[in-house]
Amino acid sequence: MNYKTETKREGKDMKMFISRSEARMEKVVRNIELWLIKNDMCDNVRIYFNNEAWDYDNKGKKSFIKDIKGTDYFEYANNETISMSFEGSLYEALNMTYGSAMYDSFNKIDFDGMYYELGHSWNLSFVD
Repeated sequence: MNYKTETKREGKDMKMFISRSEARMEKVVRNIELWLIKNDMCDNVRIYFNNEAWDYDNKGKKSFIKDIKGTDYFEYANNETISMSFEGSLYEALNMTYGSAMYDSFNKIDFDGMYYELGHSWNLSFVD
């Protein structure tokens, strides 16, 4: 059964209808984004989900890319959930370059019952 939920997208007045699964993925991505912002780690991060990507450049500026899949960019991506590629500070945190504190903090994010696996040192994908 494909339930629909209504949501507003990034300050636009346009309403979009998305499935419950898509809404769940976006909720988790927003949780990740809040953590990235709080910890000043929005540099060189791309989050793939729902056939789109939120892309943060080396200065943390966010842009949106439509009709894109993580599997077009790395082999361990999961198009059904969330995949991420990263360099810079998030890379250092998830690879415990300076200890485990930030890694542990990242793992306290509410992933709504999903877990992630690192594909390479510079990407991860969520499993449901």
